[in-house]
Amino acid sequence: MDKKNRISLNEAELNLDFMDFQEENPDAELQVLKKIPYKVMISDDDEEIHRMTKLVLKGFEMEGAGLFFIDAYSEKETVALLQEHPDTAIILLDVVMEDNESGLRVVKYMREVLKNNLTRIILRTGQPGIAPEEKVIVDYEIDDYKSKAELTVQKLISTMYVCLRAHKNIKALDRHKEGLHRVITASQDLFKYHSFTEFLNGMLNQVIALYDVEVSSFYVRDEKFALNGMAFIKIMDSAQILAGTGKYEKLIGQSLDLTKASPSLRKLVQYFEQSNEPELVVREGNYLGIYKQNLDKMVKNYIVLEADVSNDNIELIKLFLTNFSLAIDNFVLNMNANETQKEIIFRISEVVENRSDSTANHLKRVSKISECLAEKLGYDKDMVMAIALASVMHDVGKIGISDAILLKPGKLTEEEFEIMKQHTVIGNRILKDSKLPVLNLAANIALFHHEKYDGNGYPEGRVGEAIPRESAIVAVADVFDALLSNRCYKKAWSFEDTIAYMEKEKGKHFSPLVVDTLMENIGEIYEIVLSYPDED
Repeated sequence: MDKKNRISLNEAELNLDFMDFQEENPDAELQVLKKIPYKVMISDDDEEIHRMTKLVLKGFEMEGAGLFFIDAYSEKETVALLQEHPDTAIILLDVVMEDNESGLRVVKYMREVLKNNLTRIILRTGQPGIAPEEKVIVDYEIDDYKSKAELTVQKLISTMYVCLRAHKNIKALDRHKEGLHRVITASQDLFKYHSFTEFLNGMLNQVIALYDVEVSSFYVRDEKFALNGMAFIKIMDSAQILAGTGKYEKLIGQSLDLTKASPSLRKLVQYFEQSNEPELVVREGNYLGIYKQNLDKMVKNYIVLEADVSNDNIELIKLFLTNFSLAIDNFVLNMNANETQKEIIFRISEVVENRSDSTANHLKRVSKISECLAEKLGYDKDMVMAIALASVMHDVGKIGISDAILLKPGKLTEEEFEIMKQHTVIGNRILKDSKLPVLNLAANIALFHHEKYDGNGYPEGRVGEAIPRESAIVAVADVFDALLSNRCYKKAWSFEDTIAYMEKEKGKHFSPLVVDTLMENIGEIYEIVLSYPDED
């Protein structure tokens, strides 16, 4: 067969329908989604069948989408093209090609090996007696079986509509299944975020993922297209963008002036404001809005997408909202509880530090330096935050040391130093056996942050890696900042002298790994020191 004369269209030659998403603002960037044509594979060893089929179906459209033809002339070529184009909507398949069962083997391979249950199959044959219709329909998962002689123009067009609708419905069921899977998955991930901004950004991305179920199925994005969406929080009359995609990404952290927003967006927010509902999903013009009121009713959260979202997807988003609604209330409660816990820890630790002639900012610096070191050392985000908070309590045991020793301006005697050492044990005793993991971590840090890498520290004289890494981190952060600060018993050291001391004590006092990490990030860490200066 001469393959040079085969007729095959590529996607660039097709006229695509366009759906424009444009704000009322004339300066807004035009967003384009292109309707993808349905792929139709013609599998037949007769060149004339290919030509006639394309001629009959020329100009065929369903719901604004045309056809993209793929030509195959043998069983082997058909199988290869099905692997290359798993999204084929319909295959017009000849039963007899290389032999009398070529087409039937293609059906079995497609359904059983490729697990392709989406593509609709129209079997065509010029020799119906070879493969009887009743047996084929019973034994093979096909949609229609026609003799080429009876497949008139009108019957072919009617069959195409029926099969494309079946393809679309099965695809919709797959979308719903995938959407429900994403709803369930998203529900499991809602509490992995560490700030309200991260939480809303996660919410925004989950909603976009639900929207993308349809985008990926029916549309192809222009290379410059990015779905415009934002999450913003409104307290009284003030609104701030906390998360964004597309053109809103560059506006994260900025105030949102709703008086200058497009009429549709203003109307959407106004509708939310006037509603007594605690949560809503509403479509207005090109906008899909999701609204959630916080427990205190003063804070209102919005997610807005600029998109043409189908009714099916709105139902998925509403289903997701039922999970989001409860989750956001719980998240805010947990966040408030965590903030309260942090505040109490900082306040108590500040009292101890102020008593020992340190400043509250020393704690903030140690916390931030420990956080930085832990992050650079590869701890996950939860542990980084736990180390940062636990580090604040490293000297809480000093509450059990008398002022005469704690505030002594000169060098401590041997007996006084032995008493001073007990602050590690006292701190551990105060913090251990808590039901809060962060306090148990703090108990370990309090006990071991004066251990030395060479074994000459206290209270247990641990050596090297026997010292918990978290304690080694806080030891470096504490000494580094203390050397740079004024104390009752010394003046602040210079930056150069401090660096030299940390290097000299690497492998003696300090963990080499932690000191190396400090030096590799010294610029960032010194910025922390400068950001929280002691008050004169």
